[in-house]
Amino acid sequence: METIFHDLPFKTGFKPVSKRKMVRKAHTIVLPAIDLRLIDLSTIALHKLGIDRAHLIDTTKAQYPEMGRGPLFSVSGCTRTGWTSRRHDHAQAVMLFGTRVKTSDLTIAGPSTVLLEDSNAILPVASRGRQFTIELSV
Repeated sequence: METIFHDLPFKTGFKPVSKRKMVRKAHTIVLPAIDLRLIDLSTIALHKLGIDRAHLIDTTKAQYPEMGRGPLFSVSGCTRTGWTSRRHDHAQAVMLFGTRVKTSDLTIAGPSTVLLEDSNAILPVASRGRQFTIELSV
């Protein structure tokens, strides 16, 4: 959801999203094989650091590469960040840093499901989208 719906405008009414946004997207359950060090980017933690959420988390995905280069993320040993999802504040989002987490640090639990190749895999995406008046279109 974070990837597919991230940059949609916050407005009322129907918002179509092309299924093309799901090309090369898959649902995979990834489990850490090591303890990952987390930087907490919850609203309370950011407030304590004097950082405005709007400048760090409520950004476009084009700004993600820069986000990982900031001084907050250069904490020694930090392997991931955790924050409340921009679209769904009851859900948590996590970003793993490819320069700090090796492929061998993660295991895949079960098969990956390519969203556009499995109608069952796309159902949860479509259902979540409808909660936000987002409809998948061809």
